[in-house]
Amino acid sequence: MAENMLERFKHPAAILILITVVAIYAPLWNSDVFYLFDHQYIESASKVVQGDTPFTRVFSQAYYPDFYYRPVTALSYIVDYFAGSGNIATFHITNILLHGFVCVGLFYLLCMLGIIVEVSFWCTLIFALHPIHMNAVGWIAGRADLLAGFFAMISLLLFISYLRTKKIYILIIATLPILFSLLAKEQMILLPAIMFLYLGVRLKFKQNFHILLWGAIVLSIPLFLYSVLRVFGITSEGAPPISLWNGFRNVHEIPETIARFFVPIQQYTLPVADYVQVLTGCSFLIILPLLGFFLYKKNHVITFFIALIWFFTFFLPGIFAAPMVFGELRYFDCRSYVPLMGFIFPLATMFELFYDKIRQFASPIALTVVGGLAVLMIFQGMQYEKGEHFWHSVIEATPTQCAGYQGLLQYNVNTGRMQQADTTAKYIVQHFTVTDTIINSITDVYYKKEAFRSAAALFNDLQQSLQNEKFFDAMMLSFILSGNFGQLHFYTDSPFFDKTRLLKAVDTFGNQLRMNKKTSLYQQLFIGRRIVSEL
Repeated sequence: MAENMLERFKHPAAILILITVVAIYAPLWNSDVFYLFDHQYIESASKVVQGDTPFTRVFSQAYYPDFYYRPVTALSYIVDYFAGSGNIATFHITNILLHGFVCVGLFYLLCMLGIIVEVSFWCTLIFALHPIHMNAVGWIAGRADLLAGFFAMISLLLFISYLRTKKIYILIIATLPILFSLLAKEQMILLPAIMFLYLGVRLKFKQNFHILLWGAIVLSIPLFLYSVLRVFGITSEGAPPISLWNGFRNVHEIPETIARFFVPIQQYTLPVADYVQVLTGCSFLIILPLLGFFLYKKNHVITFFIALIWFFTFFLPGIFAAPMVFGELRYFDCRSYVPLMGFIFPLATMFELFYDKIRQFASPIALTVVGGLAVLMIFQGMQYEKGEHFWHSVIEATPTQCAGYQGLLQYNVNTGRMQQADTTAKYIVQHFTVTDTIINSITDVYYKKEAFRSAAALFNDLQQSLQNEKFFDAMMLSFILSGNFGQLHFYTDSPFFDKTRLLKAVDTFGNQLRMNKKTSLYQQLFIGRRIVSEL
């Protein structure tokens, strides 16, 4: 009787989950662009909307970086740019709504898997308001994970419906969101394998051979279509930097992510290697599988272990690749979005196991946990309102690493805060070992924004601090691009002056201008090249 009453509140509960997500994440609507790859996706979308890039290139061009192929994600940015006329708030609103719909789908999925409505509601809210998802939702470039989760959730709901009805057309319909999830993020190529594993475990092989056969055939359709699009559709792609060494370096991310999910006390803006969290996560890795054997429902035991497999299936490939790195900083939070869906079912089954014994205290306890997460999430979200706050919080967490300062420098230059940018650049030079990578970072940021006068003044101030060929060439190039040709003559006696090398640097930059169609600087570069050749 009580369960029937709860069933009546299933749809209102789903609506309440969506409203809660939108309300709690609402402050992010006006968040900044952090200039951590997100600006590149917005610029790419703007070029398509403004007609500078053909729309068809969305399906034939590699996603940034070049070894990704994510046309659905790229298309979502184009739709956002067009709908909001370039307003950044539109991108954030889309992220929030996608997260909200993922959570609603997760709630219905838990109910379909046999978890009672109240437990499904509270456990879904734990996922919805968990601060570990702040990067995926609050960062515009986290869109790929949200879209992958969104389409995966639709396909899972259809898949469970197929298991209930055995109607093959439902499974065929499910292949479309599977394909979309693949085209949102290549990580989802393993989704059909998880579905088939669940199908095989739930059904007896001999008695349901034809169902398993049809399941294997249908679930292979999106993989085939994706392969065709990837092989014949894309015009250029590189190879992702996958290696066992990357896996060894990043293996601590597995227990650290688990600990941050189950013990969300200390959350950083970007993940920081915390060995207390690593040890805590290792403890959960031992405890969680043991808990599965205490479940009293056979179907729950099966789904419990499939859910654990889900986490490792979608998390492990990421640790062998190293593109999600900014300097020394790693940001695996986005990659953990889809894998962590797998922990909600084990969490729900554990809660349901004790629900009858603590029924009168269950809701107050759950409300306290969810309320605590919401407070943590709100404080975490405050760091995302301004890019300056974001990077200062990164620096606070990692004061001995240069990457946070490089991010702040990039943010300051891109937002026209040149005085703050110069201060940050000088701090980097004074407090860190200046490598070619750091020099490239400083020069690229100024040059891409065409802040040549600011770069020339900064390099002139730093010339005594930086004794380096690459820095010298960058300084001379900034004099040329800012029109300070007279300055060139003062440095001919420098031990770093090499006419041949400098002319090569000028020509290299000229080729970059040509590729980006910035013809306005050609004449200035030509005059500078002639002066250098006469020195």
